[in-house]
This record gives sequence, C-alpha cells and structure tokens, in this order.
Amino acid sequence: MNYGLEEDLLVVGLGITDGLLLVSQGGDPDYMITLWNWQRSQITLKCKSYNRDVYNVTISASSSEYLVTSGSGHIKFWKISNTFTGLKLKGEIGRFGQTEISDIIGVYIMPDGKVVSGCEWGNILLWEEGLISLEICRKHRQPCHAKPITQFEYLNGELISVGMDGWIRVWFYETIDQADIHDEDRFLEIQPVYEFQIGETLSSMLMCMCKQEPDNPENTFWYAQDGNGGIWLIDLHISKAESPRKIFTCHAGPVVDMDNATWGPFVATISKAGQLHIYNYMEKKLILDHKFNDIGSQVVWFPCKIEATGLMLACAFGSGVIRVIAVTISAANVDTKNDCLKLIQIIRPHRMAITAMSLNPSCNLLVTGSEDSTVFSFSITVTDTHPVIVPIGFIEVPSGVTCLTWKPHCETTLLIGCIRGDCVEVVLPSTPQTYTTVSYKLVQCLLKTFQFYSVKSAIRRELMRIKREEERKERMAKRREEVIRLMVESPEMEISEEELFADIEEEPLPEIYIPKIPNKILTAQYISRDIIWLSMAGFDAGYIYEYPSPESVEEDVIGKEPVRSTVIYDADDMEIRSWLFYKQRKYLFLGMEHGQIRVCKYKSEDYTDLSDYWILPMHDNYNGYIPKMILSHDQKMLFTCGHDGNLFSYEINDDTSPEAIEFETAAETSSLSYVFGIEDLEEIDTYASLEETIQKAEQDRVAREAGQCKRQTREILFKLSEKYSNIVKRNNTLSKPHQISREELELDSRITADLNQELETEMATVRERFAFKVERSEIGLQKLMEHFIHSITGLPFVVYKILQPNSAVHSLRQHVLNTDGILPHVDTVKHVHTLNKQTNGAR
Repeated sequence: MNYGLEEDLLVVGLGITDGLLLVSQGGDPDYMITLWNWQRSQITLKCKSYNRDVYNVTISASSSEYLVTSGSGHIKFWKISNTFTGLKLKGEIGRFGQTEISDIIGVYIMPDGKVVSGCEWGNILLWEEGLISLEICRKHRQPCHAKPITQFEYLNGELISVGMDGWIRVWFYETIDQADIHDEDRFLEIQPVYEFQIGETLSSMLMCMCKQEPDNPENTFWYAQDGNGGIWLIDLHISKAESPRKIFTCHAGPVVDMDNATWGPFVATISKAGQLHIYNYMEKKLILDHKFNDIGSQVVWFPCKIEATGLMLACAFGSGVIRVIAVTISAANVDTKNDCLKLIQIIRPHRMAITAMSLNPSCNLLVTGSEDSTVFSFSITVTDTHPVIVPIGFIEVPSGVTCLTWKPHCETTLLIGCIRGDCVEVVLPSTPQTYTTVSYKLVQCLLKTFQFYSVKSAIRRELMRIKREEERKERMAKRREEVIRLMVESPEMEISEEELFADIEEEPLPEIYIPKIPNKILTAQYISRDIIWLSMAGFDAGYIYEYPSPESVEEDVIGKEPVRSTVIYDADDMEIRSWLFYKQRKYLFLGMEHGQIRVCKYKSEDYTDLSDYWILPMHDNYNGYIPKMILSHDQKMLFTCGHDGNLFSYEINDDTSPEAIEFETAAETSSLSYVFGIEDLEEIDTYASLEETIQKAEQDRVAREAGQCKRQTREILFKLSEKYSNIVKRNNTLSKPHQISREELELDSRITADLNQELETEMATVRERFAFKVERSEIGLQKLMEHFIHSITGLPFVVYKILQPNSAVHSLRQHVLNTDGILPHVDTVKHVHTLNKQTNGAR
C-alpha cells in the first residue's frame, strides 16, 4: 500500500472488532493519520494528526468508530463519522489541566467510552470528554509502576497494566469507575489485585504483550516483548501460574559490530548495550550471551594462528577499554554463560570511545582508533598460557577516527579515516619502541595526510548546466523548424536571428556549496596499492571519491579535489556505511544508509562503472544503519548487522566455480582452560589509561629521584654543618689573638647577603599575607582591654584566711570615673545649689 505518507511511518493500528479498519500514523514532516481499506490497498480517509511524534494508535475494542493516538506530550481522541458526503474524522486534543504534561504510550478505550492511559511517572490516568477525571496510584501515593506503562488490557472486569519496570499488575476497573473523588484531590489510592514480576534475576523492560491463543479464554499464557532483548512466555493464571520463561534472546538496541571464527560456523556480535552474542549459524542457535557493564563498540575474533583453539576475542567499548576474553564454544550455553567466558586481560588505551579496531593480515598487530583523535597500536605476543596484547604506542590524527584499513601487501601500513574529512596513511612499527619509556607517543612515525574536498555541488552544477544546454539546443532547433515552416508559408516574411531567440533566457546556475565543516569519512578502501576509495557522510554522500595513495606520490602533489567521483545510481544522496568485495572482486557489496544491500558487479576494465547492480532491502528503512558486512569462514554466506538490532545471514548463490580456501583447524585442547579469569572493572572512570599510567610512572620516577637527590644533599649539608660547628668550637677555645673572626670564616659575603635578602623577602611576604589577621587581632585585643581592664581602677583580688579557707574577702570592682562627662554635671549641680542658697537667704 503506497502513497500514504511522504516519508516516515511511525505506527500502525488494526481494528479488533471486525478487522477491517487499518490506521497508519506518519511522522515528520507531514504527521498524517490515514485510514485504509487494506483489502483493496486504498486510502479511505486522510487528515493532519498532531505535529509531534506519535507512539501508539489504539482502536476501540467495542466500536471501530473511536480511536486514540498518543505520543510525545499529547493524547488525541478521534471519532469516525459516516456522513452523506462520506467518512469524516474528527479529533479532540486531550487537556492535562492541573496534571503535568507527559509523554503517553499505553492507552485503552474502555467499553463505557472512558479512556485509561499511562504517563511518564507510572500512574494511570482516566480520561473523560478530553479531560483527566482521575489519577490512580497505589497506597501512600506510590506510583502504579516505577516506569511508564506501555500497554493496557481489559478482561472480565479487570484492567491489566504492563510497565517498563518489568511488572504486570491487575486492577479492578469497577473500583476506578465508581470512585467518588472531590475536585480538589483527583487521586485514587488503590492496590492491585494481582501482580507479576517478569525477570527477577534478569531485569526486563516490557514493551507489549499478546495472548498466545486469543480465541481460547481458558488459555492464560501470553507472549511479552522485552525491551532489554528477548521474548517471555508468561502465565497470568491466578492460582497456579507458572514462572515466566524467556523463550527467545536477542540484542537490545543497535548491533554495532561483528566478526566470525575462521575455523567454524560461528559469528560473534556486540551491541551498543554491551551484549556479546555468539551464534552457530548453521544450527541457527544462540550459544553464548554475556552482558558487559559498558557500551559496546567493536569485536575481533582472533584466528588460530594467534591462539590454537581460536577461542579468544577482543572487545572494545565506549569507555576506551579493551577486554580480551576466552570462550568455550563446545560447552557454551545461555544457562551456563558465566562458566563459558573468562576475562583474560583488561587494557585502556583511550579516554574516549573506541570507534574502530582492526587486526592486520599477518595477525601480529592490533590497532584501535578513538574519538580522542588517537590511533593506538599493540603487538600480539604469544606466551606459554595465552596471547597477550602489548602496547607499542599511539599516533595523533587531526580528528576523531571513523575507519581503519590495511594497505594490500603491506603488513604495517594503515589508512585512517577521520570525522572531519581527514585521511591519514602511516607505517606503524611492529614491535615496542625503546623511546616510549616516558610516553607511548610514536614521535618517529611519519604521517601522510590529505583532506577531502567537497565536489558534489560542482558536479551537480555541471550536470545542470549540460542539461540546460541540451534543453536550450532543443528549443532553438524547434524555433528554427517553426521559422522554416513560416517562411515556406509566407516567403515575404523577414525574421532576424536576434528576434528569433530573444525570448530564450538562461536561468542563472546555483552557486557551488561547500560545507563549512567537512563531512566525516565513513569508509576508506584500497582499490589497488595506489588508489583509495572514500565514501562520505552528510551532504557528500551518494558518491565514491577516488584519491591517490599518499605513499605513492609526494604529499604536495595530492590535490584538494578527488581524482575521480563515481555516482551511486539512484542513491546519489544515500550514505554508504560499509562495503565488501566478493570472489576476488567480482562483486562489490554495499551496505546503504536505509538498510539496503546493494550488490554491484565489479568490472576490472572499468572499476568506476557500478551501473550493473541489484538491491536487497533487508534492514529497517528508518534505523537500519549497516555498520558491518562479513563473509562466513567458507565464503558461502554473507552476514549483515544493523542498528535496528538485527543480524541477517544470506546464502550466496553464484554460478561460478568456488574458490579454493584453506580452512584453519582449531586445536581440541588449550592452555586457556588453566588460565584464571580476572575480575571486571566496577568503576571504569577511575581506571587510568595507558598513557596516564606511563606518565604517572614517569612522574613517580622523577619524584623518587628528586627525593633521593634531596636526601643526599641534606646528608652532605648535615656533614658540612657538623664540620663547621667543630671548627667554630675549636676556634672559640683558642686565645683571642689566635682566634679567626666570623668575617674571616665566611667564604663569600655575597652568599650571606643573598640569603639575608631572600629571608627578608620571605618575611615581607609573610607580613603582607598576615597583615589583615594581625590588624584584626590587635583591634580585638584593644577592645577587650578597654572593656575589661582599662575601665576599672584596679584588678580584682580575693583574700583568704589561712586557718579558715572558706572565709574570703573580695575586692570591689570599681569603674574609672569618666571625668569628661561627670565634671560638667558636677559644676551644674554646684551652680544650682548656690542659687538655692541665695534664694533661701533672700527669704
């Protein structure tokens, strides 16, 4: 069914009552809701929905006239009306009122027309006429679920809520429906009737459920999808429910990398969530599942030439850590996964995420690239028990690393693609260097660098110019034909060439656009020793750009622009995320941006001609980024992993004769069984990187040597000081005429003057530093003295009797008279007294 949406399809809902109503909800940019007659593949009704992402479309189980869409910060109620002009779809947006606006996933339309929905904080919202009439929670205002509710089901008067917290809870709907709540407090506190926890030991995130037998009411088994990767079989029987059982395990989220065993039908995948899976692809069985407490990034399966049994893998993570592990394939089982995996070595070459990891063809170098703009090289040393990766050193590149490729027939020449369009070619050492004792930086490595220059806009401009020129020539030819016809009909008519083509105007060509920040290199591949192919992200996607190898030419000879640009037919705006050659470059497999696999027939006589191709769309069109494609150990199968969480295997049907392949043979016994596993990191942030470790060791060495030098200097000074003191003592025992003066004992007066000057400078600094505290202390002392000491005539004392110590005489505490204030008052009193006497005498 086509022509429903312009771009993205977010969600689809199907009516339960008759199964005839199909509703689809689109995403950006149109956000259209479409009703389909799916039996005829025709659109029945189409209208604008809501300008935000929609997570769910729910159709009423009792009447197909009502449906609800919910999503990012909204809920909308729809009614389908059958009018004389046809079907009409009327929508009403839900109003949260006093309740905080929330994203809504789970929704159910009750038989009485009310609607229940979840919210971000895990409570149940009851909607009536577009408003929230009730918010249901558990006792003491605890949320119904610790995480959002993803689905509701209504069976026999019981409302079932499914949450991302791994709980399924059953509520009596009648209690909710008949609740008498005041307008001031719209909360209803009730407890669930039953509750089931899914995955007590394994954390689960329930996304949705469906009944095993929908038409059998006695069957209580349900299938539940786990957002952490898997499907559960759940029994919701009240009295004799069986324990939940995980019947399927898969990756939770994007699968970022994979690698295969070179000796058997096994492939290892690692997800962004840190899950490591190993599959037996011939038996189509997952044989190992392990979860690391880190963000997965890369995985490399070591061949038998490194470890005889071929059971060692190196996993790289977003924390910059590499974990080397050993697995036991023969005994591997999901139930006993912990016994089948040993952590052999932990090393942290980078402080930021590792984005690329590669093993060279001779299997003696392991190289990692990171977002911190460094490439770290390791040598693989085989010991008596197990191989160990030994640090060689790192080089710095202009920007974050996106891809690594080894040059053909050059075991140590590496090509590095960077996030800002830089491409670096370097020859790495194969053994640790003697000068990397202070830092792992390989300063003697010569980097040959060039930066990608965007030509896509210029190519399109030239194509547009050619097309317009052809159209102009066609119009001019038609005008000439018309003029010839007119002149044949009217020979006396005169038409000039300027008037003939005067109205044919040429539109100006668009300006050439070059991104301000160069796009990142997605893949870099050697087509030959001297030719490099680049595929770019962003604006420059859709082309393969050819550059010469920097090692084959002088650095200043490489021009800015690519030597050649090859268009990808019908995909000139689509990113190429991965590629793989097959059958000695007979075919080229391209992993496209939207989950498509493009198989191109490679023509050695004209390697730029990729017009002979066919497309296999497998991964999700919306998030089906294909980061890796590999072949099986016998070259008969192709594997692709995607950010949609899928791993696909394909049988390759080729009419040509198979290639002669020498398979590696894995040893049956290994010393790995005697190696003890180490504990994994608990706090990764506190674990130092290799460069930090070696610099810390160098700082500690310098500090130890400095401390030892100080101790030796102190010992020498102590001995000289003792010797000098003895000389002074012997000098003092002599008579004065024979004594040597202190000035004569002084070796150089300038030394003493310099020391005195240094002491005076330090004393001035100390005085300046403590000037405020000294001044504050002096003022405080002055205030205390004025209040307690200066204000009294004498210090108080006590006299005790010798024979009667309990008897004592205390002196009085007498304050000093304030003469400045008392004397004027005394003069005034005397004057008043004199006046009174004179008045009395006159009487």
